[in-house]
Amino acid sequence: MADSITAFKGSIKRAPDEKAKSIACILDLDQVYKKGSWEKANSQVLLYLEKDSLAKLLEVGDEILVASKIDRVHNNGNPNEFDYAKYLQHRHILYSTYVRKSSWKLVQKNQVFNLQRVA
Repeated sequence: MADSITAFKGSIKRAPDEKAKSIACILDLDQVYKKGSWEKANSQVLLYLEKDSLAKLLEVGDEILVASKIDRVHNNGNPNEFDYAKYLQHRHILYSTYVRKSSWKLVQKNQVFNLQRVA
């Protein structure tokens, strides 16, 4: 499935987390673009957005459109290593991707009061 997805749209599920070179966030997928058409989706993607001023302003509930392929989350294969893929799978996150600032845009800012966003 992931190989044929070239774009997707969804809303930020949890408060974005600023890393050294990126902004990490969980995206609830609404739609995916594959094989020339948009399809309904019901999964989550771990996004690493290139750090810039717009990415730093993202909040829970914001809708974004991303032009990127997604990859299945997997471990590095080191023996006795923490099973990160299984950890994410238990949180219903099977895919991840790194997205350059030119490959995503804010579709709609969340206007609804959200206690999680305030916290």
